[in-house]
Amino acid sequence: AEFTPQGVAAVANAYAKVLMRDVELFAALGSNMERLLPRLDPRAISNLLNAYARLQIKDQDVLQQLVGLVPSRVHDFGAVEVAATANAITKLGIHNHRTFLALATTIKERSAEFRSRQLAQVIHAFSTLTVTYGRLL
Repeated sequence: AEFTPQGVAAVANAYAKVLMRDVELFAALGSNMERLLPRLDPRAISNLLNAYARLQIKDQDVLQQLVGLVPSRVHDFGAVEVAATANAITKLGIHNHRTFLALATTIKERSAEFRSRQLAQVIHAFSTLTVTYGRLL
């Protein structure tokens, strides 16, 4: 059966939630990422990044592709996706100034949309950065 990009992300996230590190699944996902990228919605991007972060799968090619999508798509992200994406990227130890700046700008511009839990998650994520980007928030 063919999964939609969102379905693939949901399955990866489900595996991560139960800490099932299926190497074959994530290898297959990685080999198909280029085909999936244009059709991923914000939730799928966030779910995939969180799955990789939770399972600590550091496939640099896949992660750089996913993180590279964020700046151009962050305007479509809801508060939950922004917070979860920031958290996942910092857990993975990825340092991408353009992505963090886009996330921070979105948070500043749309702060009224964020609940206290989401703001706390973002602030915590940014506080764990080991690279200084100047004042983000």
